[in-house]
Amino acid sequence: MSSGSSKDLSKTISSHAAKLRVPLPDDIQRGINAYLDKHPDPDEPESQRLQDELLSVYQSCIRDVPSRLAPFLAILLPLKPNISGSGRLLSWWDKLSVPVLNNIGAEKGLAVVAKDLLLAILVYDEDEDDAKTPEAKATSNTLAETLFATWLAQSKAALEQFDDHAKFVVEQIQFILIAFGKRRPKDFLTTLDMFFVKKDSRILTLSLLCEFIQQQPPHLHQLLQTPLFNNILKCLQRDTSTRVISLAMTALVMFLPHMPSAAAQHLPALFNIYSRMLFWYRERKAAEPRPRADDDEKSEKDISLPEQDQSWDRLSYLLESEDEQVPELLHYFTFLYGLYPINFMSYIRKPQRYLRHAKFPGADDLDIEPTEIRQRSEPFRRLHLLHPNFFLLTIESELTDNNRWQKSEAADVVAECMALFVPGEDAQGLVHRSKALAKKVAVDSDVPEQPLLDEETVTPYQSRHTSWRNTTSTAPHNTTDNDGLSKQPSALGYA
Repeated sequence: MSSGSSKDLSKTISSHAAKLRVPLPDDIQRGINAYLDKHPDPDEPESQRLQDELLSVYQSCIRDVPSRLAPFLAILLPLKPNISGSGRLLSWWDKLSVPVLNNIGAEKGLAVVAKDLLLAILVYDEDEDDAKTPEAKATSNTLAETLFATWLAQSKAALEQFDDHAKFVVEQIQFILIAFGKRRPKDFLTTLDMFFVKKDSRILTLSLLCEFIQQQPPHLHQLLQTPLFNNILKCLQRDTSTRVISLAMTALVMFLPHMPSAAAQHLPALFNIYSRMLFWYRERKAAEPRPRADDDEKSEKDISLPEQDQSWDRLSYLLESEDEQVPELLHYFTFLYGLYPINFMSYIRKPQRYLRHAKFPGADDLDIEPTEIRQRSEPFRRLHLLHPNFFLLTIESELTDNNRWQKSEAADVVAECMALFVPGEDAQGLVHRSKALAKKVAVDSDVPEQPLLDEETVTPYQSRHTSWRNTTSTAPHNTTDNDGLSKQPSALGYA
């Protein structure tokens, strides 16, 4: 019978090494229980003794036999609280990560046990009175960062080398990261942001973020407590890659119902993004390389970015393409209109004045004529009913009335916004393309296989007999110029 010492436990494990399996043999399970009963709250010297004994067992009996990895991880799992501290858990990951990832698809039970152990480290027991909490948090953050880096490296190998093993590893790590995010959303999103700000990993991290949001995790509003949300807004205002913009727009549209009240302070940026997407073809043309004078002292980055955004690592378009179409805008319009219709229409009427009033940086640099934004917004306006806010609130009270969403869940916000959306027969193509928003996109190319918003969609359905204040209308076909703008006189009533 085991005395409950670390040495007796290591002897028991070593004596059963040849028969190790999952679930663990009864003798090993009894040895673990005896040790935990004797050391419910071990001190530092005892934790180090256990670490040394387990390390000795690993070196002599486990390291060179892949079939024993899963049982050994199953042994470490219940002993985790006793070997915490002083970087011991991270040292185990340093030793085990390569053999585990190399054999995760071949050894039975290894993937499951590895997930359980990694999640046990990532999702630590948070107790303000526990002196071990700061170190547990630091260990969790370091491990999360390591897993993200491994996920990115394996994702690139799977895409570039068509490596099936790498693809399996990506799936396993992604499962762990998303499970971690559901339990610790703020920590997950903060770590994700560390890789999002790097342009080389932005597309992949956005694809993971979209997958995470699509699973509707709890407490998603904590995204606002991380730098990630503001960096997504920067991405949508600075990057010129169609792929990254499409993914960022998808993430933003899915997130808006989770922040109906908090969106008020971000409206200038959100509206500015709308205008940029509305004239996406101009952004693509502006991003194309062109000859530059030798005495030009300013780089493109210096010219186009405000001083406070010089640090943003811009991702330019990755492939030569004729695709100059704006990413999906229908759902984005629906949610902006559903959340803050009076402010949104005020912006569409006079965008520069709205941004100047909000003291938005670069408001005077907005190179868009009000008539242009009104014309290009007209197809979207015609697909929506008149919002009740126009009868109940003012432009100021709409921003401060938090009672509207106080008891609303994200699903309720989605329902209220989508109830305003009433497509007519002429908009069937637009409605069909709106479904592309939920479509999973590949991350190994810059240009979607099919534009998320085709040219005829952004061409306004103009008519001299229509008005902005109409709740529904049917528009005849009209002639457009090369920019997709109507040549007919405008009678939209935006005055």
